[in-house]
Amino acid sequence: MGAESVVLLPRRLSIGQINEFVNAAGSFESEILFYYQGIQINAKGLLSVNLFFLSHYSRNQDEPITLRVEGCDSQDAIKNLSHMLSGFIE
Repeated sequence: MGAESVVLLPRRLSIGQINEFVNAAGSFESEILFYYQGIQINAKGLLSVNLFFLSHYSRNQDEPITLRVEGCDSQDAIKNLSHMLSGFIE
């Protein structure tokens, strides 16, 4: 079972926001991935998410990123994590 959501993020997430997201993602059993311009990132890995936002995503403001979740709790994960990411731009 899987789910997917396309979200718009601020140009740069703070280290606190990244930590908050990675910790939340780690609370789910499902595999959680970011997809952006052919790049696939494990959204549960603090280092990989940090490097992604520092080296790729921060250069391209206002571009959507895809959050893909596969696993038994994918519906809860996609709902909670998408909401969290959307809250970062407010």
